[in-house]
Amino acid sequence: MEISLERLCTALDRLEELETSLLAWGDTGGFFTEDEILATLEEVLPEDDPYDVLLGLCDHAMVIEAPHPEGLSKRYRTRMGEAVHLYRYLRQWFLNKPVDQARTLVSDFRFVRRPRSYPCRDQSLQKLLDGFGEDASTRFHLPIRALLGHEENLLLAGFQVRATIRVLQASKDRSIHAAGSIICAGTGSGKTLAFYLPALAALCSQLAEDASSRVRILAIYPRRELLKDQFMETWSQCRKLDELVKSQSGRKISIGAFFGDTLENTSTAHEAAKKFSGNLPFDLLRCPTKDCPGKMEWRLEGSVAQREELHCSRCDHYVPHDEVRMTRRSLAAAPPDILFTTTEMLNQHLGNYAFHHLFGVGNCEGPTLVLLDEVHTYEGSSGAQTAYLLRRWMKRSECRPHFVGLSATLSDAPAFFSELIGAKEGHVELIEPLADETVDEGAEYLMLLRGDPVSQTALLSTTIQAAMLTRRILDNRDKRSRGTWGSKTFVFTDDLDVNNRLYHQLADAEGWKTRGAQLVPDHEPLASLRGGGRYLDYPSRLKRIQLGQDWQIGMDIGHSLDNDDRARVGRTSSQDSGVDPNSEIVVATASLEVGFNDPSVGAVLQHKAPRSVASYLQRKGRAGRPRGMRPWTLVVLSEFGRDRVAFQRYEELLTPEIKRHRLPLQNGHIQKMQGAMATLDWLAMLLKEGSVWRILKYPKGSSAQLMTLLSAVEQVLQPGGMQDRYFSYLKDALRIDEAALQQVLWASPRSLMLSFLPTLRRQLKTLWCEYGEKWKELPRGRSPMPAFIPEAMFAELNIPNLFVSLQRGEGSDAKWEGLPFYQALREFSPGRISKRFAIKYDLADWLIPEGFQPIADALQQVDFEIAEAFGEYLQNEGAVAAGSDAELSVVRPRELHTRALRKASGLTEKSNSRLRWDSEFILAEHTSVQKPPMGSWGKHLIDVAFCLHQQMTPLEVVRYSKGADATLRFRSGQIARVDFTWKSQGEPIAVGARQWVDGMRLRFRVGDETIADLLGTPAISAALRPLLFRRRVEQLGRFDGDPFTANWVCECFLAALAAELKDVDSAEPSVMHGALRRLLSDEGKERLLAIPQSLFQLDEQEESSREQELQADLRGLLGCSEVLAQLADCADPLWRDIHALPDIVEWTKELLANTLAAATQQTLCTLLGDVNERSVNADALWQDGDLEVWLSEVEAGGCGIISRLAEDYFDDPLRFLNVLACSLRPGDYEQIDFDLYELLEKASVDEEVDRVLTDIRAAADHKQRRKAGAAMHSSLLREGFALSHSFLSVLHSRILKPSSSRQTDAELLTLLKQWRELEVRSGIEWPLNIVSHTLAAQKMRANATVSDLFRAHCVNQGLLWPRGNTIRQSELNRYNPFSNGNAATERMLGAGLFAGSRPRIVYSNSYLSDLHKFLREEGSVELVIPRNQQGGVSKVITEIQLYPVDYLGLLLYPRVGELQREYSSLVLVIELAEALQ
Repeated sequence: MEISLERLCTALDRLEELETSLLAWGDTGGFFTEDEILATLEEVLPEDDPYDVLLGLCDHAMVIEAPHPEGLSKRYRTRMGEAVHLYRYLRQWFLNKPVDQARTLVSDFRFVRRPRSYPCRDQSLQKLLDGFGEDASTRFHLPIRALLGHEENLLLAGFQVRATIRVLQASKDRSIHAAGSIICAGTGSGKTLAFYLPALAALCSQLAEDASSRVRILAIYPRRELLKDQFMETWSQCRKLDELVKSQSGRKISIGAFFGDTLENTSTAHEAAKKFSGNLPFDLLRCPTKDCPGKMEWRLEGSVAQREELHCSRCDHYVPHDEVRMTRRSLAAAPPDILFTTTEMLNQHLGNYAFHHLFGVGNCEGPTLVLLDEVHTYEGSSGAQTAYLLRRWMKRSECRPHFVGLSATLSDAPAFFSELIGAKEGHVELIEPLADETVDEGAEYLMLLRGDPVSQTALLSTTIQAAMLTRRILDNRDKRSRGTWGSKTFVFTDDLDVNNRLYHQLADAEGWKTRGAQLVPDHEPLASLRGGGRYLDYPSRLKRIQLGQDWQIGMDIGHSLDNDDRARVGRTSSQDSGVDPNSEIVVATASLEVGFNDPSVGAVLQHKAPRSVASYLQRKGRAGRPRGMRPWTLVVLSEFGRDRVAFQRYEELLTPEIKRHRLPLQNGHIQKMQGAMATLDWLAMLLKEGSVWRILKYPKGSSAQLMTLLSAVEQVLQPGGMQDRYFSYLKDALRIDEAALQQVLWASPRSLMLSFLPTLRRQLKTLWCEYGEKWKELPRGRSPMPAFIPEAMFAELNIPNLFVSLQRGEGSDAKWEGLPFYQALREFSPGRISKRFAIKYDLADWLIPEGFQPIADALQQVDFEIAEAFGEYLQNEGAVAAGSDAELSVVRPRELHTRALRKASGLTEKSNSRLRWDSEFILAEHTSVQKPPMGSWGKHLIDVAFCLHQQMTPLEVVRYSKGADATLRFRSGQIARVDFTWKSQGEPIAVGARQWVDGMRLRFRVGDETIADLLGTPAISAALRPLLFRRRVEQLGRFDGDPFTANWVCECFLAALAAELKDVDSAEPSVMHGALRRLLSDEGKERLLAIPQSLFQLDEQEESSREQELQADLRGLLGCSEVLAQLADCADPLWRDIHALPDIVEWTKELLANTLAAATQQTLCTLLGDVNERSVNADALWQDGDLEVWLSEVEAGGCGIISRLAEDYFDDPLRFLNVLACSLRPGDYEQIDFDLYELLEKASVDEEVDRVLTDIRAAADHKQRRKAGAAMHSSLLREGFALSHSFLSVLHSRILKPSSSRQTDAELLTLLKQWRELEVRSGIEWPLNIVSHTLAAQKMRANATVSDLFRAHCVNQGLLWPRGNTIRQSELNRYNPFSNGNAATERMLGAGLFAGSRPRIVYSNSYLSDLHKFLREEGSVELVIPRNQQGGVSKVITEIQLYPVDYLGLLLYPRVGELQREYSSLVLVIELAEALQ
């Protein structure tokens, strides 16, 4: 008997839940026996025959008979369970190589399966219609019925009903104010329908009354790919209304797209079609005929007067001219009802008389509705630019439409959307599914794979093999699972160089050769090595199964896994837009992350830690669009840097939190750019013809218009009526107040009245004359005024390019590409192999001198003549100090001449290079220097200075490089290290640039005595000791240029030391010294040599475990007596008196400098929440005994960031310095560590806490889980725990994970106690990786194998969370692309420096009198509130601020300067601001 898909999914849910109880703990080796699976199925579906259910599950490849490592039969796994097992055991297996030579690729993983949450669809169509009222119901009944397909029993979600009513009401009752609706819901929940259902119904009603040709719905998109995707969906919906609309208005609904790719007219279409034999592809539409692979095309052969209509290349489907406008001229002649456009087109054509009527500008009515899709992408400066653009458009069009925003990921949506569209928050309504309107259905899978560093394979190899496997665990085109899983994979990267590498290498792994845009079959795909296992001899098959290399699951799903089973690989990036619909794996950058809705995408794979939470969520949302699909999200992470922290804090990727962000609308830099654009809008009104942008870009032949513009500009520059009208227009267009308007008009730099308009007048008067030559000053880019208006709306202003010469083929001319100056220098640092421009062919480029030959296993000193690298045009940037008396010239190149990498060089593409940067900061002579107010910082913070263009005192910054350090890797495994030095005719020279920017300087005086006092603090000493040990090891000549090996050697040595501690007598003066002596004994050396085998993953081969290459290398290093002696010397900081270490003071000063620079940058981002940290560089340097911390804007000329920070400082310097001090307090994760430890202790003795945790674990469904969660939250709040998102995420992922219990709580608490005991005993901090290994070893049986120990080590890592410097450093880091390697920070150093001597009182019933006493005497005091009294903190804060303090006869009101958590207590810093300043 056939079982329905719905019931099969119910059974599958239960099986997956059982498997997850093992997978969540890292165990992938489980199977269901036949008896076990039948018993489970009978329990879940008692009314069905379990054999029929099992047969149905196998038929749909939901359950597979899995290959068993011992050859047993009838052992089952779900598709999910087998996939996780195969991901865990990925290997790099090449053609013509035996499987036992395949290197392991995954050292550890994290896996979560969870139900998908959807809005309930329980609202009938009749209920929707009843919500309109009788009149509206009559008007909208028929179009809504037509759009919903005449389905009588169709149900809608509650938020869709509310959105439909809201949008229809808004379209009917036109507002005189800007207003909007923001619709927020998850992926696949029906947001798009929530807009288009009411929008098209309203459009249908409007056309019945007035069928004239004009744009009624304007859809604005941030990216082309999203526009293209939504165009097809909208066209399909419009066709459902054809019959109704034609009967009412005599025509169909028409749509059109106005963006960069839109052709000008039929003539240009004919030219473009010549490349395609006269049939021009039209990629905005796909053939709607079911299963038709044809492409829509415009047939232009024959008659020049060919109509604008489309035909399918395969079937007879066609789209007539009255449905789609295809050229700019046809759009202008007969505007469509719905216009798709981009922000860029709206910006440039507001002043274009040929097209501005499309936007409602001129003598025509504007659109009724404006759609802004994926609203959260409008963040930061790009969001502010868009907000001002919408304001300018509303001014020009005199239109107040109803804006509708769609977003899956947006916090504080109404406030954000009202800022974006220029509406009052009360005129914006948030529409989203309510908490009780969601239902759990199906599942989603999230998996983190950590690459295996010991196999010495590139992380890209892990991503490639993961992508290959993903394609084989998804459905093929036969869709055997009937939509339960998808069939396509999107692979995302964040770097064009990596994107191109991945595309070419993945295509090669799938058996293709890339030739231009074509894929040509070339060899067997690597996946074929894992297929056909049933035809192997028994031992060979068994070995393959044991190594996790039997992909029988792929064949069970329907993939052949033979020599022709090649997955088609595509690529989408800014270099090659568009998505090949036939691609099964698409390698993409951010171009594809927003809103591209392909229902067949079943998996998203992210290479390396994502750069932003919002971006990651958007990428994740590309998979699983159809309801009922079970999407995969995989993240491949390395063992280093951000990736390592991301893996250790994996819950942040599994349950990410989006922080609220505001738009930087007060940024004067953006206001001036938009003011310049608004000026062009205003000039266009006066010109009354043509396009101002085009006239200023191509002025030749436009003499009459130039004279008109010149006359207008000259009148504006003179006081009078014209100037008054211009000022009034600007103020209204930008909606800024008078003070901001005056800044835009007159304040330096780039003011409109003193710079922009005078420059425009000079250009108009002299016809862009430069050095006596007319037209020479004409801009070469897209901007008409590049010094004031960026090339593209979201681009930075006037960033000079470095033009890169690329060799492409023997004898062919060089190809030129442009990159921002510093980015180009970094991309092509001498010796760095780049694939950024490997677009059509698998090529690589690098910058090296003629005849350069790397020498393996040697350090080369190579002089690089700058004329050879950069050509002859070199701008002199002056000189910088190069020693006590010497100076070094700095030049700024305009070109960079690369060479193609030759295969004969023998180098791998993993070769890398870093420039050696230096910086010089020059304070202007009259810069005002401020003394800070009284406070804990008073002893050390000497002064604060702001360097501002507004005050004619900008900061002069010189960034320059003297050369580069390259590490070149040969295919043989050998390494060459090269020190490149820039030379000019044999003399040293530097390459860089001098800029004048807005900046800030904080100057600290920190003497050696202060450093000694800080080092005397036990916690600081414990943190710095292992850091200095690692630093010393990295500086050993043996590891020069190879920090990775140095890191692994440190890990092994520390793990061995930790293991020795248990046998050291506690009476020893230094237990660490005792452990070191034991380690250096003959027996200890043997134990040290065994560490790499259990600290890192072994290559499991049948009954034995094979040592991998890096493990062998590490054992070789650790077995070398010379290396061991060096390590013993480096280990002095682990046990000696810290003050006696010769390098400790300089090392501490370097850490302190990094820490204060990071804290200052974090203070900026806290105070100016709309500022991106990458807009400002943070530098720190010691100068004449003082520490100078510099913040400098990235863009020259003043961007308005530092000037806003200066305003904040001068308004309230105490607030600025309090925030700086607060950034040096313990962060969220440090507090979480303490809170979770205390929670576990409390759960072991407190019955109520134990009960609420037990109830969460016992919850059987979503409803029970919600109820138990609410009870737990209430209980923990009563106990004084702060329930932050981070706290709850770690709680659920570590403590309340599947199959956890009281016993696992007790085990976790024991591990945490042992960790703390280890640190107390040794006097140093131990990182998670070392502790998890040490504690696993202590639990192991005497006969346990190293593989057993490694697995226990991984289990501990999954249970525990990172602590110590790892977390402090991840929460306090800085952005500076000019740093030279060491960016380590230690928060406690900064906190110790700022530790003041404020009096402290503990909250009691009589606290207020003591508080007032100390405020009168000291000006500030700390109030400590214990955990059990924190429920009343709001009342306390109100009370403090309600009663004034009698200070010298004045009644002053206290304020709360800081609020911070300090372990279990809450500390309020109360201050009298007037007494301190």
